[in-house]
Amino acid sequence: MPALLELQRAFAGALVQEYERGVWAHITEDGFNAAERLRIYRNTCRATLIETLRMTYPAVERLVGREFFEHVAAKFVEHHPARSGYLNEYGAEFPVFLAGLEAAGELPYLADVGRFEWALSVAANAEDRPVLDPGNARGRSHEWAGAHRRAPRRERPRNRAPLRARL
Repeated sequence: MPALLELQRAFAGALVQEYERGVWAHITEDGFNAAERLRIYRNTCRATLIETLRMTYPAVERLVGREFFEHVAAKFVEHHPARSGYLNEYGAEFPVFLAGLEAAGELPYLADVGRFEWALSVAANAEDRPVLDPGNARGRSHEWAGAHRRAPRRERPRNRAPLRARL
C-alpha cells in the first residue's frame, strides 16, 4: 500500500486525467466501481471550478454568453487544475487563457475585462489591514506634508473655438 501522500497525489491526478488507473485498486467498490466513483468526483470537481470561474468573471460570461463561457471554462479547468483548496486563488491565469483564444478574437478587450475582474476578486479577498489613524500623524506633519505635496496646478489653455472648427 502506498503512503498517504502518494495515494492523495494519485487521486488528484485521476481527477484531472480521466484514464489514470493507478488509484483504482485503492478505491472500495460498494455499489459503484472505481471508475464510476472517480467520475462522480471528477464531475463535481470540474463543475465546482467552472462555477468558481463564473463567480470570479461574471462580466466575461455576460460578454460571451453562458454556453461559450462554460465551454471555455471547461477547457481552462482541463489545462489548469486547482493547486489549492482555497478557491479564491483559482483562475488567475484565465485572462491570459482568454487572450490566446482565437474564437474570442471578435472581443479584443475580453482579456482586459478578465484582468480587471481578477483584480477586483483579489481586492475583495485581500486580508483586511488596520485603517490609518490620523492621531498617529501628530508630530509628523512635516513628513506627511513633504510626501503628499501636490504639483502646482497648471491652467489648461482655453480654446474658445467650437469643436467642429478645431477638427
